[in-house]
Amino acid sequence: MKKILGSIVFIGGFVGILFILSIFIKPKEDMNGVVPNDRKVIDYKQDDVKEYDIFFFGDSESYSSFIPATFWKRYGITSYNFGTSGARVSDASYLIHEAFEKGSAKYVVVETNMMTKFAGEFRDFDDKVNDIVYRLFPAIQYHNRWKSVLNPSFLFDKKRDESVDRGYVYRKGIVPYKGGEWMEPRKKKAKLGENVEDYIRELKAFVESKGATMILVTAPSPICSNKSKHDVLEQLAKDLSLQYIDLNYLTGTMGIDWEKDTRDGGNHLNFYGARKVSNYLGKYFSKKMKIENKKNKAEYSNWNDWLTKLKYKP
Repeated sequence: MKKILGSIVFIGGFVGILFILSIFIKPKEDMNGVVPNDRKVIDYKQDDVKEYDIFFFGDSESYSSFIPATFWKRYGITSYNFGTSGARVSDASYLIHEAFEKGSAKYVVVETNMMTKFAGEFRDFDDKVNDIVYRLFPAIQYHNRWKSVLNPSFLFDKKRDESVDRGYVYRKGIVPYKGGEWMEPRKKKAKLGENVEDYIRELKAFVESKGATMILVTAPSPICSNKSKHDVLEQLAKDLSLQYIDLNYLTGTMGIDWEKDTRDGGNHLNFYGARKVSNYLGKYFSKKMKIENKKNKAEYSNWNDWLTKLKYKP
């Protein structure tokens, strides 16, 4: 009996500690490199725009690769980036519904890294159950932030207005990628997360019910991408009649230089790489999808004013 009581006390104490840690660790904004769902929704709802050309969704590959300011400056395309740290497809589903609750878009671009990233991990077992756990105990999801909490600057750092970038997270550091070719065939076959196909099918139907078109895009990343992942994603797109663009096969066309265009050794693009990707996709949507250039329209003058507030030249 004592052992049972001891176990109950231990479990109760552990749950209590998680609750307390969650109060401090759950991020309320983009601080110390963490971009949470709630912060993205708050920033988006503060944006005075209702109609966009493109919504971007995904994990950090998304918010590191697609720059709304570049889409606007070079092609007069309006967009918002909903990428969040460590996002799963369930997170994208939540954000897509939030996005269309407030506004609208012609195209929904879903970056694909989150679709294969968690394949075979425990989170695939029941994504929806884990969603509940993460909401109750954010300390589990954001466990790596304990180092930031112990940093004195965490308590005194000034809040930053990340919403000015319309979802893009500006990083200009350079750490070169030193590996070789990453898109060659591999023996080990990649897999999708257990619930990915169901989520994407449901999201496609939802997006189309809003009069928009969903497109799957894989951002350039030697660390996150390979031929096996491309094949499984290409098959998913074919099965669901979705357009799929794998930018890893277009790095030469875009002029990506892995000595200069990545901030962490080939995992994520830095600003210089993201600008090249955004320029390429902007041209693609402008010409292939016939999105109108609205830069010279008086009713969009606030977008031109917006560019003057940025700390970088898109």
